[in-house]
Amino acid sequence: MQRPAPYVPLSVTFATGKTGTAILERFGTEGLGVWAAIIAAAKAGNPEGQIVLLHDNDWGTLGLSANPPSFPLTELLTFLGRRKQTRTTRQGRVMYVKLTRWGDWNATKNSYLAAQRSSRNRQEKKRDAERTENEREANAMRNAEVEVELDIEKALQTSRETWHDTSPTGAGRAGQVCPDCELGGGYHLTDCPRANPQPTVETSPSTKP
Repeated sequence: MQRPAPYVPLSVTFATGKTGTAILERFGTEGLGVWAAIIAAAKAGNPEGQIVLLHDNDWGTLGLSANPPSFPLTELLTFLGRRKQTRTTRQGRVMYVKLTRWGDWNATKNSYLAAQRSSRNRQEKKRDAERTENEREANAMRNAEVEVELDIEKALQTSRETWHDTSPTGAGRAGQVCPDCELGGGYHLTDCPRANPQPTVETSPSTKP
């Protein structure tokens, strides 16, 4: 069996709400502290939301035996009962004190926690979607860069295939630059007039008969 979480459904208006204000007016801050101790003890109760007091001034069950308040515990319980906050039953000297709004407090707390979880889940899904979109864009950019590099390499390869070595030995000369197409190493572009020089025809001098 899972143990209950060691937290109590204490409202932010605990001291300023109707019940808190009424306790402060009647018992002072001491009474408000006892009311908080009752709620904490009810969290550890079995069943949860109920405490068992062994006698009328059982401050030990509330963890207040070392410094008990100046008023009787039964007086505060009677006050809380009239305000519909607790219901007390007796069996001999033993008192069973049930917090009547315990279920409502926990339902409010659970609804609040569920709303927080839903909000966190929505934020996580949004972050995941943004991360996925960023990764998709990054992959698209990388693919585009690869395609550009391939296109450049293809263009360079095509350009290389159009060059011709016109040196007598077939080996390019590093220092030779064509004055027409301005390629070095003895190479020429395809449309360069020096790429395919026309053969010269030797003619013999004419002889007169």
